Amino acid sequence: MSKTLETQLDLVEQQFNEVSALLASGNAVDLEQASAGLQALSVDLIQSLGGAGRVPTVNRALAQRLRNLGEGMSSLRVNLARRQAQVQQAMRILVPTPAPATYGNASGPYGQAMQNSGAFKVLKA
Repeated sequence: MSKTLETQLDLVEQQFNEVSALLASGNAVDLEQASAGLQALSVDLIQSLGGAGRVPTVNRALAQRLRNLGEGMSSLRVNLARRQAQVQQAMRILVPTPAPATYGNASGPYGQAMQNSGAFKVLKA
């Protein structure tokens, strides 16, 4: 069991390093594919360990590698959030939001329907 855990951990670490390198390079298409691969490998590793709620008995070296990988995943998550904020800021600069309408917001394809003012004026003859 330990050998398969080590093999799976090696694969997850390799994929993690690839995702980290792609995040630094800024290649969005390859980053998406590598992230999906990292997620799949991580799920397989968790299932091999017996699920997220169970703490397996592993040797110290393997436990340290798992801790390091967990810390690396946390920093990767933070870096992904930073990259997302950078992209959103760039999008706000490149594609600004439109200015609000001058004469009210149109609710349909032909504009807003007329509304009563609430005051009724009656003419008597």
